[in-house]
Amino acid sequence: MELEYTDASVVTLKGEEYFAIKLKGFEQKRLAKKYVATLDGKTQTGTFKRWFMKRSLDANAYYFVLVGKLAEVLRLTTTEIYRNHVSHVGGNYEILSLEESAVERFKKVWSANGMAWIVEDIGESATAGFRNLKAIYGSSTYDSSQMAQLIDIAIQDCEIAGIETKSPKEIERLKEEWKSKNG
Repeated sequence: MELEYTDASVVTLKGEEYFAIKLKGFEQKRLAKKYVATLDGKTQTGTFKRWFMKRSLDANAYYFVLVGKLAEVLRLTTTEIYRNHVSHVGGNYEILSLEESAVERFKKVWSANGMAWIVEDIGESATAGFRNLKAIYGSSTYDSSQMAQLIDIAIQDCEIAGIETKSPKEIERLKEEWKSKNG
């Protein structure tokens, strides 16, 4: 079950500590009550994460139209262009330190997530026998802000290559479309 909440705190009731969340809307309250009614005293687990609006599929489609045009003009593959663009988006990576013997296996597993899931070796770690890696997420994980960055990179490359793009107003509409769909 997934619940949306807007605030949380730790409260004390009868000497016990509880994690309390402020639920968002009637449906969320109904789901939470239904779930609580099923608890049987056994240990439960849950995961908490920051919520964000998903990117627009139209924005994603437009990005790949631009990549196709760039590939044609620059005589590169769409994969080469896409991987280059993804590596320039901010906030889409993790820095990891792995034992040298695990690096190649990690690269293989990470890149199996998609064509733009990239691992860059950024050098020796301060710990002997370890390497520092930059593991870049593919665009399938992007929120709307990251997708906007990706589109902006493609548009900039198109302008440099003399490729016509949508008007700035149309581009803004694509990047902001998810907001109107999701309130």
